[in-house]
Amino acid sequence: MFLKPCLPPERALLDLALKRRIENFHPKRSVIEEDYHHRMTGYRGEKSIDYYLEKLPKDKYDIIHDLRLPCTEEDKFFQIDTLVLSTSLILPLEVKNWAGDLHFDKHLNQVLRTFPNQTKKKRVQNPILQVHEQAHQLKNWLAHHNLGNVPVEYLFVNSNDKTIITTDPGNEKIFQRVCTNETLIDKIHLLTQTQKPANPKKSNLKKLGEALLAAHTPPVFTIQKLYNISPYEILTGVYCPKCLSLPMVYNKGTWYCSQCSHQSKTAHIETLNDYFLLIKPSITNAEFRQFLHISSARSTNRILKSLNLPYTGTNKGRIYYKPEKIFTPDA
Repeated sequence: MFLKPCLPPERALLDLALKRRIENFHPKRSVIEEDYHHRMTGYRGEKSIDYYLEKLPKDKYDIIHDLRLPCTEEDKFFQIDTLVLSTSLILPLEVKNWAGDLHFDKHLNQVLRTFPNQTKKKRVQNPILQVHEQAHQLKNWLAHHNLGNVPVEYLFVNSNDKTIITTDPGNEKIFQRVCTNETLIDKIHLLTQTQKPANPKKSNLKKLGEALLAAHTPPVFTIQKLYNISPYEILTGVYCPKCLSLPMVYNKGTWYCSQCSHQSKTAHIETLNDYFLLIKPSITNAEFRQFLHISSARSTNRILKSLNLPYTGTNKGRIYYKPEKIFTPDA
């Protein structure tokens, strides 16, 4: 069972919102586009393993994607791409979607990557060491919360089916910790078979999953800290979902684009998402009107109420908050 599904990372959603709300000539645009491409490539790699993980028996395994937990020793966090839970094994997966060739160097314990259509090698972070450290942090966390009697293993999964992975002679043992999408399930079964269930009851597995999800702490991003971009640089207004021009005009419940004549009744939803991602996670009626270029407070109030957002306060003092999940308009 997928306790926490694989969704596009919020940092990538922030990048996407930022790309459409800064000027084309903005000096940070190329950096933002590169970061967006990098994070979506990683997301697609992590998402691709779901096809294989779905083959695991649902009554014996639970899956948590994108888990971020506080370290027990200091005021920091560690993040796990995908966590496989069973009554006999806890398995963090470090998932990469790396194209090209990967070579695990025996002598310096480093990884050299050769990119497609290139001969030059580049050193990249060793994903085996990375997931090993995540497993170590997870063991500490489990012990700290009296959940530490289930063995913790770890695997690096490269999801790109064109990648060739090699190592030096005598270093083949690393492949015990390396797999591809196609071999992932076999690896999981092999690791599970070597462990005796510590808590064989399904109820114990449920308790563990609930404890992990309760401790999950999503990161908080601001465009000032990430890119040194001020909210005053953000282009306001509702953008057209068809031609992406700004701003659309609101009249009697419908948004109109002056550039391509497209009409929409839900274009404000993505704009509100952008506001929550780029400005702050709360909004008032006045702020909504200003950001979306609506003159009528009554119309704004009607739109906000229709979205069923969490809120505090009443009348003019009401403040609406970003929902737990970023929402999108119905297709």
